[in-house]
Amino acid sequence: MVKPLCPCSIQGKTYSWTDHLIDQTRMCSWTHPNVVTVIGILLAVIGWKPASANMVIVTGLILLARWYLDILDGQLARRCSKTSQLGSYLDTFNDA
Repeated sequence: MVKPLCPCSIQGKTYSWTDHLIDQTRMCSWTHPNVVTVIGILLAVIGWKPASANMVIVTGLILLARWYLDILDGQLARRCSKTSQLGSYLDTFNDA
């Protein structure tokens, strides 16, 4: 039977892939979740060009990147205790 890679349980604590990434890169010390969210919003703006040109693979990769950043910004905000009202508004805008 194949065991899933994540969520992983280490010493009784459950870790997801985002937790592992945040811990290994020490993201709490060098980035803010709002920056990650704004990058996702910029990708949405940039993504209109390949979408309108029918570039399916490029558009799909941009959507995957936005999905990944959307998950990462929420986890980063919670793990690093950097939640804010502005972050909540930006995240809602990014999800739209």
